[in-house]
Amino acid sequence: LMRWLVDSTHKEFVSKLGPQAEALLDILTQSSPGNRLLPVAVQLLRSQAGHVRSKAALLVAQRNQRVDLALADDDARVRANAIEALWGQRTPGSRRALLGALEDGNNRVVGNAILGLFKIGELSVVPRLLEMVQHPQPPFRATAAWVIGQTMDRAFLPRLRELVGDPEETVNSAARLALARFEAAEQTTTVEQHHVSMLRVLRVTENGSARKQLSALSHLPKPPAELPPTVRLTCNGQPAIDVQMRYHSLGALALGLLVPDGWTQDVHDGVRWFLNHKHDADRVAILSYQPGRPVPLAQNGKAPVPRVVYSLVPSVPSRSRTEPGPGMLPAIQALLNAPTGLAAQANLVLFATEADSFQVPGARDFLMMIAHKADQTGSFLHAIAAPGLPAETTDTLRAVCGETGGFFLQCTPEDNYANNAEFLLQILREGIEVSYRDANSSQGATLDLQIYSGNTIATTRATCSNNPYQAQNGAKIWYC
Repeated sequence: LMRWLVDSTHKEFVSKLGPQAEALLDILTQSSPGNRLLPVAVQLLRSQAGHVRSKAALLVAQRNQRVDLALADDDARVRANAIEALWGQRTPGSRRALLGALEDGNNRVVGNAILGLFKIGELSVVPRLLEMVQHPQPPFRATAAWVIGQTMDRAFLPRLRELVGDPEETVNSAARLALARFEAAEQTTTVEQHHVSMLRVLRVTENGSARKQLSALSHLPKPPAELPPTVRLTCNGQPAIDVQMRYHSLGALALGLLVPDGWTQDVHDGVRWFLNHKHDADRVAILSYQPGRPVPLAQNGKAPVPRVVYSLVPSVPSRSRTEPGPGMLPAIQALLNAPTGLAAQANLVLFATEADSFQVPGARDFLMMIAHKADQTGSFLHAIAAPGLPAETTDTLRAVCGETGGFFLQCTPEDNYANNAEFLLQILREGIEVSYRDANSSQGATLDLQIYSGNTIATTRATCSNNPYQAQNGAKIWYC
């Protein structure tokens, strides 16, 4: 059948077939996905009928990614089909062809090239698509609407809604069709059909202003600046106002890990997680302390400097595991003062496995003093607490963490020290902040947070605590 199509004696008849010739090529494409048709199909690229050449370009490019002959064709349909055939192809040659097609003068060719690059994760093409939305020629704006509908990326929705109001009928019609595609997907798509990303709300902070700050963790991929994620937040079922989200991440980390002497296997697993997942540029120091040991008396106005069990921080010495450690309180102070060799703030992580150290006279006041100093220097105190600690101890830990903007995590039968170590490290590297307006109190509030970023969705429900921590700067922190 393919040979019959290219036979010169049938040339006139084939030209009269019109769309039926394209249907024949569609049948051949589906029936024979291999390369046996290539030698004959290449000959169709020289057909006098443009509709035949365009289908032949699609057939050839899908099999060998060769589009040079088709892209030189005067017929835009041929060039557009050749570019369409490269969708999903990640070879260097395909990428070069797609980038080159961005300079084509035809809207369909350019649109296919933008979509092809977007499909292979080439997000540098996003500004070109946004420029196309503002193109002076209506066919380009209509194609931009079609491309947005094909990406199914909700970050483009504000631009798509702009095109719905375009005065040109072809443009607003294409935009309405694309918008209907999004709406239909929202009604029928389940969470399982998205790339699902873990999301967890940690706390809500009220600073006395009209805005509240929600701290959370998610594995959402950070999109380009031109494509901010879509955020939906409800508080007790009512939509929050003026919801804004930003990613926060630290580069190199300066970590100080404080663990009790004679640490158990589960604590060891948590420490090992930090060490196994540190980045090359991170600096880590570990110091063990003797539970329940009081604050040492000053000698000549200076407190004795405790020594570190193990350190990756230059100029911080180590001590043997057999030497008794200092008390927890001076150990915290020593780690915060340890040189890191970095311009980064220190993040001190306390593995709180026991309550004795917090029952030493003056312990809470001493900890709060250290917390205030840490807050002034931009350092953070975090705690991973054992289950079953007395309420007085956990309240102290929450207060110390809250004062510095650190995180308090408590182990459960499901979440051990290693799980919480993993979680804390992810917070420091991949945290997000959501600010919003809500006139009601956060006490016991139920928060429903949903974030779309590209085709990734993250959703969660959290409940604020009934009793907030009141920081010295006046902020209220509601743990979730």
